[in-house]
Amino acid sequence: MDTDTGYLFTARWPILDDNRTLTQLRVEASQQVDAVAAAAGARIAGDITWTLDPRGVELVAVAAARPAPTAMGRAKPGLVEGQIERIRAMASAGCTDRQIAAVVGCTPSAISKARIRHKISPGVGNPTLAGVA
Repeated sequence: MDTDTGYLFTARWPILDDNRTLTQLRVEASQQVDAVAAAAGARIAGDITWTLDPRGVELVAVAAARPAPTAMGRAKPGLVEGQIERIRAMASAGCTDRQIAAVVGCTPSAISKARIRHKISPGVGNPTLAGVA
């Protein structure tokens, strides 16, 4: 799975007990990380890299992420239109509407409509732009 979404999610947990191992800290934090990401408006889309900060006082989680879908799977107003150049680049790289929608944080039909409206050639596996001048 390609996890280069263009977004990185980072979360930090203070280490309050010096007697706990890194594994114990990771286990506890991994139970919370999805909820923390959702509260920040993100959805984790890849493996999480766990590290200690340079001072050793925080556990740091970093992962590729996507914007969390809004209610009913609809994009926030202006979300798709504000990313037309990104959609154009991803479509020209062969991404499907479904793949683009997962990165942008909306439905594939919203991407399809934006592609047609802006005369963006379809990615691999998408319907053609037949009839679009």
